[in-house]
Amino acid sequence: MYQRRGNPWGGNEERGVFKSIDGGQKWTRSLYINDLTGAVDLSMDLSNPRVLYAAMWDHQRTPWQVRSGGGSNSSAIYKTTDAGESWEKIGNGLPDEMGKIGVDVSQASPERVYAIVEAEGDLGGLYRSDDSGETFKLLNKDHILKARAWYYQHIFADPSDENLVYILNAPIMKSIDGGKTFAKLSATHGDNHDLWINPGDSNIMINANDGGASVSLDGGKSWSSQNNQPTMQIYRLSVDNGFPYRVYGSQQDNSTMSLPSRSKSGGIGIGNWMSVGGGESAHIGFDPNNPELVYATNIAGGITEWTRSTKQVRSIVPYPERTFAVPPSGLKYRANWNAPLFVSAHNSEAIYYGTQMVLKSTDRGVSWQEISPDLTRNNKEHQGAGGVPFTNEQVSGENYANLFYLVESPLQQGVVWAGSDDGLVHITQDDGGSWNNITPRGMDEWQVNAIEASPHDVGTAYVAVTGYKMNNFEPHIYRTDNFGRSWKKIVKGLPGDTFVRVVREDPDQEGLLYAGTESGLYISSDNGDNWQEFQLNLPKTPITDLKLRHGDLIAATQGRGFWILDDISPIHHAENVSASSNYLFNIRDIYRKLNGRTLGGGNGKNPQDGAIINYHLSIDTPEDAVVKIEIFDAGNKLVREYSSDSNELCSIDPYSTAKPSSPSNGPGFNQFSWNLKSEPLACNAGLLVSPRSGAFAVVPGQYSAKLIVGDYQQSVSFNVNANPELPNIAGNYGEYGQITSALFTATNEMIENVKKIGALIKQVNVIIEVSKSDLARDKGAELIKTLNVWHDKIINTDLQTSQDIIRYENKMALNFSFLLGDLSGADIPLSVGSKKVAQVYLADWENVKSEFNDIMAKDVPSFNSEMRAAGLPELFIP
Repeated sequence: MYQRRGNPWGGNEERGVFKSIDGGQKWTRSLYINDLTGAVDLSMDLSNPRVLYAAMWDHQRTPWQVRSGGGSNSSAIYKTTDAGESWEKIGNGLPDEMGKIGVDVSQASPERVYAIVEAEGDLGGLYRSDDSGETFKLLNKDHILKARAWYYQHIFADPSDENLVYILNAPIMKSIDGGKTFAKLSATHGDNHDLWINPGDSNIMINANDGGASVSLDGGKSWSSQNNQPTMQIYRLSVDNGFPYRVYGSQQDNSTMSLPSRSKSGGIGIGNWMSVGGGESAHIGFDPNNPELVYATNIAGGITEWTRSTKQVRSIVPYPERTFAVPPSGLKYRANWNAPLFVSAHNSEAIYYGTQMVLKSTDRGVSWQEISPDLTRNNKEHQGAGGVPFTNEQVSGENYANLFYLVESPLQQGVVWAGSDDGLVHITQDDGGSWNNITPRGMDEWQVNAIEASPHDVGTAYVAVTGYKMNNFEPHIYRTDNFGRSWKKIVKGLPGDTFVRVVREDPDQEGLLYAGTESGLYISSDNGDNWQEFQLNLPKTPITDLKLRHGDLIAATQGRGFWILDDISPIHHAENVSASSNYLFNIRDIYRKLNGRTLGGGNGKNPQDGAIINYHLSIDTPEDAVVKIEIFDAGNKLVREYSSDSNELCSIDPYSTAKPSSPSNGPGFNQFSWNLKSEPLACNAGLLVSPRSGAFAVVPGQYSAKLIVGDYQQSVSFNVNANPELPNIAGNYGEYGQITSALFTATNEMIENVKKIGALIKQVNVIIEVSKSDLARDKGAELIKTLNVWHDKIINTDLQTSQDIIRYENKMALNFSFLLGDLSGADIPLSVGSKKVAQVYLADWENVKSEFNDIMAKDVPSFNSEMRAAGLPELFIP
């Protein structure tokens, strides 16, 4: 097993080829050139696995430049014939000076070795050796094979055809004549980086690109979808105040996107997304209360305005000169690849944009005003060619000495903090009238990745600084509480080798901080003085941005898309809980939102429905402890009751796998969801919706939840609010509540009466069997017939499975139950038809209930009278 290693941001001893002979448990270095030359490609001759070819790359990246070759002139191809014990530099026929190299040996003809070479001018291109690397010949120097070499330039020989070879670049290029000529091959993304070809069937391939991975079964004629992989790399994050609120971000090598925090279908899928202008690296800004106009940045100084109602995108670049292939020193406005932008929280017409200075527009980007001087170090030596020595790289990724973050205080208009990618922090307290350099003392020329302006104190801010582009991977967070006059570094508890990308302060609790780092999420409850890991179920991936909105914590990741931690209120009350305590946390208000169906159910998971009830149980809680949760309305009437020992399954379907919803009794933190529905109907086998049926959605209003654990009881109140997506017709909920309550009460009466009927029939049969009396038999048969006639108006005993409802008449109880479900799922306003059906049902029930009362008042006493006169046992009336 062999491994290529090396960090591109500086010299290090991990560069080179490493080898393991125990499945990766231990590694030893097999080939090392110097601390700036690493192995970029390895190819093994599978007919003789002791033979390998290694492409070594002299490479270093700085924030302002990509160097590919030209350092120690050590880019070269090396070959080993003894499994890496020794290596020989080969390359007769290759250029004397090279940059990045891709190499692959043909498994169909191992003496053939292909190399794609970056070099000066026409010296770069595809080379081929037909003598196992002794000599190479240049076959093709087309630019399309070697453009942007440092980013692409990998080569793959088909394992069964020595003349078939692929070069991965912005397109995939394919040759069938040994590399003399090439044609484009379709792919699922423009930027292609890796290819696996099945050694047993060359038609089967896997392509890895900037959009994910795709599979071809026909040699690249068609590819599988990449829309099934949660691999988005998100740069920045924004959130609006809609319902459901939407999350906005920019995806690496794709587009901007906006998606809801929940959908009406089974999941949040691509059908719920929309692009909002800008580009892959955007900061996105808008009025969160009315995101009709959305502003987003792009690479190379792009800015757009996107109109939600028309889906129109309009360019609003302040000075739209061409920036590709132009050194930053020659530009009027230098903009970073990830140029900052925000819309003022105090004036939604004010847009702020960061270049080397701060620009402001109040007319939707028609005109821009410079409201700051150059707020960077403005080192002209770092504003030249973005790529050297062979291939220029000028697409703004290497633009340097730019502003990298801008933020306005949410508490005071005109207080704006600015951070640059070359390590400076500035502030204005008069909307750009004057600026002060407030860079923390001792902070090096590192990138100011994010600034958090405190939502609690206008003079407090937190700065996350990344030094990795200067080969410094340590965490750097600074805090000020006096507008930057002094700073304190706050990194205690953070790993020493994990840099921090973002810090956010909880808007509901001062000093409660969250930090997104290169390896995950951290939390501090003491204003950053101490940190601890807060990963939960987040994947171990870089956290690029965080927002706290609507009681949730939203995270953007580099490689796993968006994640939301729903309802962080338990964190605010963590100090009230000890390991030995029981505790019911506050329950946040919830919207009465009924699920519907839309296109686009997908990989994104919806939050739990209903009211989320968080509680903590003592570490001493016994295994057989019974935990009860009771829900009450504003009149203290019991609405719903749950118990951890509930195991009742009310269904006649023997194949049903439904389980009752019950709270956990496990020690520690627990979570339970009330679905905003009433207690189900009393259990009866004639109602087939498993596990029970007839529960209806409650009306908006105030409710309370009570936690009961042994002698411990605690209650908290919360509100169920009307769905804000509906028109303002809250008065109709009273009508809904009256009708559903009447139907529910009536159905429960039916079920209880059916149970009484069943009990009476059993008693009659016992009297007949025990007495052996002809009178009992005859009179009992008459009574049973009368009881069954009434019973069959309520329940149909032919219903043995849920499919039987389309075969047999459902009868009254099930009809009532289904109507309750229909009304509960339809929300308001109730249709006229629904109300009429409810009126008919209830009127029918009054007639049938009267018949039952007559049976209980006349038929049953008459039977008892005759039994009494004959000296026989009487019926006990339940």
